[in-house]
Amino acid sequence: MKTTYQDRLKAILDYKQWSGNQLAKEIGIKNTSIYKILRGDATPGGLMIEKICLALPEMNPVWFVLGAGDMLKQERAAVVMINDPNQLRRYVQKLIQQKAIITPDSMEPILQYLNEVTHSNFQLADAVIKLRTHLEKGAEVNS
Repeated sequence: MKTTYQDRLKAILDYKQWSGNQLAKEIGIKNTSIYKILRGDATPGGLMIEKICLALPEMNPVWFVLGAGDMLKQERAAVVMINDPNQLRRYVQKLIQQKAIITPDSMEPILQYLNEVTHSNFQLADAVIKLRTHLEKGAEVNS
């Protein structure tokens, strides 16, 4: 079902149990701007979208802007910390065994560790930067 900014703003107000006035006060804008959206007479501009997203960190900004996904952000998996080469090897083996899709999130622990150990090795550091850039470009393409 395609939703509009009007629908999504109403959902936010219901979720927070706020009135339009309360939201306007929370984000520091005039309440008439909120009510124009609620009536379907206007859509929010970039600054208002930013203010709403900052005021509601639990809200999924992709949902608010595009209407895609869930209203609330999903809990992220626990952060993996890699502290030594053996831990790095086990993590990579686990990804391979699970036939995991390689994403920037799944690569982040590896990149963090490599950043730490490459601090004095400039060639390795350069390779890590290239890997990170490659993964970020891949994430943009897959988004």
